[in-house]
Amino acid sequence: MTGDSKLFSVRPKWEKKGYRACEYGVWLKGNWRSANGEHSGQNVILSQDGQFTINIDEIEDKALPLYEGRMVGQFDFSEKGWVSGKGRSAVWREIPFGDKAIEPQYLMPQSDYSERVKFPIATKLSFLDIGSSTNARSMVSSTIYGVPCGHSLPVFYLSTDSLNLLNLSAVLNSFAYDFALRCRLGGLHLSYFILAETPIVNAQTSKEMEIFSTLSARLSWGHVRYADKWSQLLEGMPHSQLKNKVWQSTWALSAAERLRLRCITDALTAELYGLDWEDYAWVFNSCDVPRKRMNDKNFYRTLDPKGLWRVDKEKDPELRHTVLSLVAFHDLKTKGLDAFLAQNEGEGWLLPTTLRLADYGLGHDDRAREPQPVASRLGPRFLDWQLAGTPAESWAECERHAENLRLLLGDVGSDDFSRPEEPAKAVTTSVQEPKAAYQTNLLGEPVQTDLFGNVVNPTTKRKR
Repeated sequence: MTGDSKLFSVRPKWEKKGYRACEYGVWLKGNWRSANGEHSGQNVILSQDGQFTINIDEIEDKALPLYEGRMVGQFDFSEKGWVSGKGRSAVWREIPFGDKAIEPQYLMPQSDYSERVKFPIATKLSFLDIGSSTNARSMVSSTIYGVPCGHSLPVFYLSTDSLNLLNLSAVLNSFAYDFALRCRLGGLHLSYFILAETPIVNAQTSKEMEIFSTLSARLSWGHVRYADKWSQLLEGMPHSQLKNKVWQSTWALSAAERLRLRCITDALTAELYGLDWEDYAWVFNSCDVPRKRMNDKNFYRTLDPKGLWRVDKEKDPELRHTVLSLVAFHDLKTKGLDAFLAQNEGEGWLLPTTLRLADYGLGHDDRAREPQPVASRLGPRFLDWQLAGTPAESWAECERHAENLRLLLGDVGSDDFSRPEEPAKAVTTSVQEPKAAYQTNLLGEPVQTDLFGNVVNPTTKRKR
């Protein structure tokens, strides 16, 4: 990033020039005016704080957020927002799912980004470059689009349709993949050559592809910024039942709904990997240890350093993501895939009202032999405002936002969300290193490039 630092500067400098963040996470300069209760509509964009509006034809210039690694979480396009400082001393805040906003440290002109990137608006899968086999999770990825990314946030583009990109996001964020990656990972960087040696599973039917894509979209695209993506997704899946729901209710925002959908995704991924109950239980070895013992330093130092027991270790076992994913997988194996997804009037697996860990061979104390409440302790599935309105009204609103995004950022013509007639039949493949990951000279040696892949000609020192 140092070589490209002239292309971007800190956000406060832009805001002093009159740039203001809009509801879609783009900083706009132009004729902003007080909203006075006005909402966004056709050709009208609301500011990120909801206090101002601007007409699209009155926009003078645009600046895009430069994405850094710490801004992204698993299925989360904006996990943290910059507050102050720089480098290791920078202060960042956690951004809740019910109030998502893009808060970058740096901005750069949209014109510079568009000139240097071949597909500036295409959907891409970002992932954290820094990762360790002894972190709670090693792989952290999310789908983003229309923004530049720094070196700490590598990306994947796929030449095929974006359903595969959503599927890849679901797999990379799964426990099954993370377990395999941790066995391979020895350093602190998730380089492309390391990912190329890890197993990736493919959805084997168009139905499975639609299921994974829907789950991934619901977990990742809970914001009006993704209205255009939702519009394309449903256009490519004309028989999807999502159209019968309120658009905002498809967003997984509450802790309970996100946990439920993630457990379903993890169970389905484990099934695609061909795991049986004993295999998947081994992935979560020691994840059912009681909370008090798990927080005992002398005890957890005896556990597998690469194990997944760190996930939710501060919670009771019956509330942990790991344990509930194992319970969901047990339900899938017991009922079969179709019944697992069709139960509860098509909602699929639900968080259990109570859970007795001993029924699954889990637990290490007396609590495990007694039913413990689960769903009531995790809260409601939806926020109140998510269920307001009718499906028709909400999807019309989605289309209005989508049209505004097309006018603001350009039409996303490179994304194809149509379902392929014959998906790949192979069960496992490997991540292929992108052709644009690095460039080489005539001898096949890597050459230095800047943030956007342009070759940087080294300066030679003159001999004295």
